[in-house]
Amino acid sequence: MSKNPIRETIGNLIRADPYHRLVFTYSDLMNREIIGDLCPDPEFVTVATAPAFRFIINRDGIATIIPAPDSVVYGVVWQIDEIALVALDICMGMPTFFERAGGFKLNIDGKLIVSEHYVAREVRSGEPKSSYLETIVKAAKDHGFPPSYVEELLRWHPGFRGQHHEP
Repeated sequence: MSKNPIRETIGNLIRADPYHRLVFTYSDLMNREIIGDLCPDPEFVTVATAPAFRFIINRDGIATIIPAPDSVVYGVVWQIDEIALVALDICMGMPTFFERAGGFKLNIDGKLIVSEHYVAREVRSGEPKSSYLETIVKAAKDHGFPPSYVEELLRWHPGFRGQHHEP
């Protein structure tokens, strides 16, 4: 009997426990204390990537991700319960400022993850507050993101190499 590749892929997915959701974060929410202040008991799952997306800071000074075929965004996947997800939705200003989207991410071993993530409605580039970006960069370093990606994040700092420019 031949193997069913779809069944095999589904069996290898990283999925949330019952009554929980996996949330991919790429902003200050990668910091356990910050996400923990917004929703109770987040559980770290893995470092992951969102292929075909690019990290930006929008005109509101907030991190978001936008579609970009040749790019990748690094982040952290948290497992939170469904009630905590509602609390996080409220804190994120959904649906006025952010929307929640779903999709596949990849862990560092290339395993598929079914997760959700937040995207800001404002997608025009802007500048972050220094402390906000420092929190994101610290979380990226703490989670072992590649130095090249940390450098990409740092390019959003208004003082980077004398001027701000979009990576």
